[in-house]
Amino acid sequence: MRVLIHNSRVAKRTGTEIVSKDFATGLKRRGHHVAIVTSQVGPLASEIRAAGVPVVTNARDVPFAPDVIHLNHLGMATELFAAFPNVPSIFQHHVPSAAVEPMVRHPNIRARFGVSTLACEKIREVLGSPADGILGNYVDLSTFGERGPLPAVPKRWLVICEKKHGLRHLGKIVLLAIRAGAVLSAIGPRVKRLVENVPAKAAAFDLVFASARCALEAAAAGASVIVTDYRGVAGFWNSSNCHALLDGNLGGETFNLPAQLGTLWTAIGQYDPEEARRVSTIVREKADLEKGLSRLEATYQQVIARSNGQPA
Repeated sequence: MRVLIHNSRVAKRTGTEIVSKDFATGLKRRGHHVAIVTSQVGPLASEIRAAGVPVVTNARDVPFAPDVIHLNHLGMATELFAAFPNVPSIFQHHVPSAAVEPMVRHPNIRARFGVSTLACEKIREVLGSPADGILGNYVDLSTFGERGPLPAVPKRWLVICEKKHGLRHLGKIVLLAIRAGAVLSAIGPRVKRLVENVPAKAAAFDLVFASARCALEAAAAGASVIVTDYRGVAGFWNSSNCHALLDGNLGGETFNLPAQLGTLWTAIGQYDPEEARRVSTIVREKADLEKGLSRLEATYQQVIARSNGQPA
């Protein structure tokens, strides 16, 4: 297949940018022709190009006529539909807190997915009918090793400061680390410590404080995770809440408690190395990038078949 992926920016290492990179390079490894079109490029675009995937900023520069377009955003949808008027598309809504643009109703878009339950609801509100399901994040397990057994007491803590107001949240966890006698480290743009391979870094720690994709990557690496950021706390990630947190994309819709010292301390007290191991096993099974790529291939083939009037 010839697949064109649209992401609004391919410059840094935020969630959708990493998704675009992983999907594009993964599909290329499987023998597909892939390109990314974006309105803003930076260092990540150079990395993707080095892997053999073109990254362009204009539809006219796409090096092939695509069979399918994967829209992570709708910013360039009008331009792309004009350039490729008969090409079927899928849309993946990545920001559950944001409203979905009316463009999602465009007839060229043949399937619409959300990264979480709330994201799917946002699509339904605009479309008037249900989304086509959750298409969440996946992790390239080949880029890091799984850590060994976790200790009985977590002494090495990591805070991933990706979100805005991350420093304020970090300050609370610093106080709790002192109280627990733990050694605390922090990474992420809010502390100006960027890491190319988050799961490999997380594997060196016992307890990770993170949300969304970073939480998923930390669990896949074998660390225990408290799902949190400045917006709130979902708690210690265990086998009981595992699937609910995955359906909520480990983001704001999963936070049922405020981000306060008391709620964070309670979550720390729920630390259980065996439960963390169970979560890691589930995540590595469900969120393996190779499974995500197989699902993408099947989805693309279905929308292409529908556009050609064939049974899906």
